[in-house]
Amino acid sequence: MHSRGKSPQQSLPRRNRNSPKSASGLAAVRNGDGILPTLCYTKAVLKRITLDDLKELVDEILDGDITDVEYTTDDRLTDDDIRQYLRGHWHLEHPTDLQNKEKTDRNEILIEAIQYGAPLRQLSRLTGVSYGVIQRINCKMKLGQ
Repeated sequence: MHSRGKSPQQSLPRRNRNSPKSASGLAAVRNGDGILPTLCYTKAVLKRITLDDLKELVDEILDGDITDVEYTTDDRLTDDDIRQYLRGHWHLEHPTDLQNKEKTDRNEILIEAIQYGAPLRQLSRLTGVSYGVIQRINCKMKLGQ
């Protein structure tokens, strides 16, 4: 039962209950072709800035070429990098062979792989060791236990 006899529709905070709705349920605007969903609410912006100031900001020409985006090289380790590391340093033919190691040996290998720079989820996916186990090992390693 709703307080003061209001229906659920009336208790929702809406500024205009008669505005049309888009398929997503958001407020929409009618135009000649149908109903367009509202992408943003301009009332909050227009309360802080006058319409003339907003037009001036929109029409302002930006300095330089804004399409120039500097891309950095991706320094992430690939699956092959991690496989080669495990094969070269730990003599594991396949990363999943780690599951057959003793727990202390497995944890030591995982700590070394994390320190090498392997992401935890990637290690989990390649080795078959659960993410939770790898995460706990990582936490213990950071705490120095």
